[in-house]
Amino acid sequence: MSRPKIRELLNDWVGVLLSVGTIDKCIREVGIACSPVVEELIEELQSAEIIHLGTKKENIAGYG
Repeated sequence: MSRPKIRELLNDWVGVLLSVGTIDKCIREVGIACSPVVEELIEELQSAEIIHLGTKKENIAGYG
């Protein structure tokens, strides 16, 4: 979703009007804050013997 659309959504839903620059800064800060979690998830996925990616139980080995 574009920054201007996020701005419009926040204004419409909660009555908060933020600049596009403020929204961009928030998105960047959240990305930085999530970085350790993302790195941990990547390590777990890379070391996993089996990775289940199906969206339905029928697609996952061992079900059905």
